[in-house]
Amino acid sequence: MKFDEKINLAQLFWIADYLRYLWNSNSRHGTHSPFIYSLADEVIYQKNEPVCIDLIELERSRFIKSPNEIYRQIPQRKHLTLLFRYLNWNETVFSNFLEIGSSLNAIPTIINEIDPSIYGVSISQINLDSQSELSYLPELLQLKRINHPSKINRSVLESIGFQENSVDLIIVNENLKRIIDLQGMDYLIQLLSTNGLLIINRLDEFWDQRDNWDKLIRHPRVTANIDLFKMGMIFVRKEQQKETFILRY
Repeated sequence: MKFDEKINLAQLFWIADYLRYLWNSNSRHGTHSPFIYSLADEVIYQKNEPVCIDLIELERSRFIKSPNEIYRQIPQRKHLTLLFRYLNWNETVFSNFLEIGSSLNAIPTIINEIDPSIYGVSISQINLDSQSELSYLPELLQLKRINHPSKINRSVLESIGFQENSVDLIIVNENLKRIIDLQGMDYLIQLLSTNGLLIINRLDEFWDQRDNWDKLIRHPRVTANIDLFKMGMIFVRKEQQKETFILRY
């Protein structure tokens, strides 16, 4: 099989998955959970954007033709704005976050616009330099960067200093299976605070990402989860019934 044929086959599988997603997905009006309905109505389907989003998109254009895979880890504009709206909407105290796989400063910048005092840790398998980061972004004094070239496991996550049930937001920008082992994935759920949120970006890009997603949402601590095709949201809210929501986005 030629390389081009492999590409075309992968594209056909992606299209089939996307059509299946469209068939199974609902809008906010097909959602019976009050929390998920409010989140869809007031966050997912709203239009307000952070001031810095145009600058992030301008920087993204610098890398659009780069062969370097790292630049694909910059989340799409609509996913960054969704994060911004969620953090503005969420009434609980938001004090820290953990980023697995660097977003080249895009996600920390969005969070920095919400509150510069929020403390974050970013773990990347690639040792980034000033040329590969988004260059215009402000100095993020509350962000700790960790380079970890091998697969991230539970002991690595424990060494960061976060306690169980203490992390308000966890974002994964990479292929889960490549960057973190099964015990590490399990511990991510244990790290989430009571009203914490785990976001999985690039949910559609890797053939095994969906399998890892399914493992995460079956975790006994997980309640609601939202499948947005390219992005997934996982909640551990005790008052929320365990259920999967597939929302058109």
